[in-house]
Amino acid sequence: MYKESSDGKYGRIRYDNEAETVSEGIGYGMLIYVYMANETNTQCQDKFDKLYAYYKKWSNGNGLMNWYINGFESVKDYNAATDADLDVALAL
Repeated sequence: MYKESSDGKYGRIRYDNEAETVSEGIGYGMLIYVYMANETNTQCQDKFDKLYAYYKKWSNGNGLMNWYINGFESVKDYNAATDADLDVALAL
């Protein structure tokens, strides 16, 4: 499920627990919005951009997203997940 931050700057994909997000979800979400985008489905670019903003917000010093995040609040695990970063690169 796609969710936006209260300020509307960021989007995330909910993990198993409503309050958590994993980087793989961000990568999958970005890919899905790329494939869904067309002349009649115009909301995709905005949601894609907000997912990418979330990815960048929670990126580590190497530019890779920390894989496990507490909603819009804090990092739960500081390691990156290669599959998520590859999906984000493909989506871009």
